[in-house]
Amino acid sequence: MERLVGTVLCLIPALYLGGVTAFASANPRDFASALPQFIRYVAIPALLVAALLFTALRARPGRRLQIGSTACALLFAFFLCELVLEARYIQIIRAMVGSEIRRSGPSDPLALPPGRTLKQLNTGMGTKRLSEAVLSGVPGSQVALCRAGDKLVKYRADRFGFRNPPDAAAHPAPKVMLLGDSFVEGICLPDGQDLAGRVRVREGAVVSLGTRGAGPLLELAMLGRFGPVVRPDWTVIIFYEGNDWENLATELNKPWLTEALQPKPDFGPTTVGPEAIARVRAQIARWENAGPVETIDVIQRGNVPRNFLALHQTWSRLGLAYPKSANAIPQFAEILERGRALTSRWGGRIAILYLPQSTRFMGLLPNGFAYDPMRSKVLEAAQHAKVPVIDLTPHFEAHPTPIALYGENHLAPAGADMVAKVLSAGLRNIRKGTAP
Repeated sequence: MERLVGTVLCLIPALYLGGVTAFASANPRDFASALPQFIRYVAIPALLVAALLFTALRARPGRRLQIGSTACALLFAFFLCELVLEARYIQIIRAMVGSEIRRSGPSDPLALPPGRTLKQLNTGMGTKRLSEAVLSGVPGSQVALCRAGDKLVKYRADRFGFRNPPDAAAHPAPKVMLLGDSFVEGICLPDGQDLAGRVRVREGAVVSLGTRGAGPLLELAMLGRFGPVVRPDWTVIIFYEGNDWENLATELNKPWLTEALQPKPDFGPTTVGPEAIARVRAQIARWENAGPVETIDVIQRGNVPRNFLALHQTWSRLGLAYPKSANAIPQFAEILERGRALTSRWGGRIAILYLPQSTRFMGLLPNGFAYDPMRSKVLEAAQHAKVPVIDLTPHFEAHPTPIALYGENHLAPAGADMVAKVLSAGLRNIRKGTAP
């Protein structure tokens, strides 16, 4: 009996680890094409499977039972921890996209709903050409971002449809224009505490074109549409390590967006005309009619079941959740070259701000080496395109508690302030010729 129980207990974690190895081997582009990911998701689990199988078949019954029960207890503890962490994650996401936001008051029929993106909007509207795409919110619409405690964080879109003070985009020559995703839009940060607000304190006239879900190709399209009108001295692309590379890969599959890489693209008008507003209203109505975002929707959209089985949150706390392999995307350098050419038309300049993701600084074990391949690709592409980079990674690493600079999935107020400080100093150094 002791032999049988010990064998079963050894086989349970062996089957789980074998599943990890099998999944990674079946998805080598993401989890086995780079050495850190191969070691973490293929080699080490395979070695543990071999050790457990050897124990189950060859070890003495007592040793077999001891090792098997220990391995099962650890696996059970990890899953229990993951259950708690995933439940907390669901609550955080519900605060950003859940129905409680809708209960805070009547929704604006022209505002992009929480949790929805411009790319989803254009897909829903059946956009075929870049010139007809909606690349901003609807001017004057009231946009709800998330619920922070008892308060709803929201803003009224400016004359272009973005989060700016009413007169920001009307300034004759803004010093800085920020392009980026939800980190630039300022999810869950009140006005003034968001990244653009903190940069505005240091640089004066600043225009933000931040919108959730944006990637480098969408940002190039936005630059081509709004840049010639805003004409900033500096255009700064905030590249977020957490998802911008993956977002770019997805954007390259959208024909209307890849038009931005054509020799003479038609970026379309800066104004959202009556016909486009009608299309936006119709698509938002379709989303509204589908019902509010509930917990089951959050679970499905966030890949919670898969992340639970992968123990994603638990491994992140231990420093063992590595990102997907950063596969080569040569179009990124082309995007930067196009951006540099666009800004030069009005005498402006362009730079990249590299923003590391929070899991780089999370956990007991160092794991920066697993994130550096992507960082290297971004820096190399920028060097090739002759675009200066302001790299936040060493500044965050030098902070006593880097994780404190992040809030729930986005920047905390202290993080936004630090990013703005480094950005402003980096632009000064580039102007002086002392930055790479």
